[in-house]
Amino acid sequence: MNFICNHPSIEHCLKQQLINIFPENNHKLTFYRCPKTDIILYRLPLFYYFTPAQCQTIFNHLIALFPQIQLREGWLELLLDQQFLSFWLLKLNDLIDQFFSDELPLHPRGEFFFLFQYTHARYSGLLQLLNREKISLTEPELLSWHHPAEIALILQILTVCDCWEGQKLYPLTANFCEAMLNFERNCRIIGESAPIQRSRLILISVSQKLLNRLLRQKWQLLPMTELYKYQLL
Repeated sequence: MNFICNHPSIEHCLKQQLINIFPENNHKLTFYRCPKTDIILYRLPLFYYFTPAQCQTIFNHLIALFPQIQLREGWLELLLDQQFLSFWLLKLNDLIDQFFSDELPLHPRGEFFFLFQYTHARYSGLLQLLNREKISLTEPELLSWHHPAEIALILQILTVCDCWEGQKLYPLTANFCEAMLNFERNCRIIGESAPIQRSRLILISVSQKLLNRLLRQKWQLLPMTELYKYQLL
C-alpha cells in the first residue's frame, strides 16, 4: 500500500498535501469528516476552492498517495476502508511517539479526574494481561474491525488526533474514555480467534498510548497504571 501519512492526524496529512501543491490556498482548506457511524469518510468541497484543471491536478497527485481517494461531484472524498485503517493504526503507535510528548509534566496537577485515570489504568491492566497471554501483533498483517464499539473507538481515536490542538479538552477526553470503556465492555479478546485478538489488541495499544499523552501533555497529570483496591477482572 502506497499511502503516506506522516502525522497522527489524517486531516492534517490531507491538508498538507494540498498546501504542497497550491500553498496560496492553505488558509481556506477545511476537511470534514462525515458524522456517520457506519463509514469513515473525509470530504472537501474541492470545486469551491479550485478550478476544474486544478482539481484534476490535485486528484492525480493524491490518488498516488491515497488509493481510496475519489473526486465525486466536486467533492474530494477519502473513504477509510479496512485496509487503510489497518495500515494507519499499525503506524499510529510510532506516530504518537514522534508527535505527542511522553515527558512528565514539570508541575503535575493535583486533580484526580476519576474517569480519565480509571480508563488509563484499566487499559494498562489489559495490556499487561494480554502480554501474559502472549497475544501480540505480527507486522505487516491486515487487520479488520466490524463491531459497532470497535468503529466508535476508531472514530474517537481519529477525533483526538485531528483535534489535538483544539480548545474543548474535557469533552474530547471524556468522549474518548467513554468509547474506550464501551469497547472493553462489548469486545472481548480472550477466547476469540487470533485475527480478532490482534485487531483488538492494536486498538487497546493505540488508545492507551493516546490517552497517556493526553493526560501528560494536555492535562498535566501523571497517568495511573493501577488504582487503589482496583483489580482487573
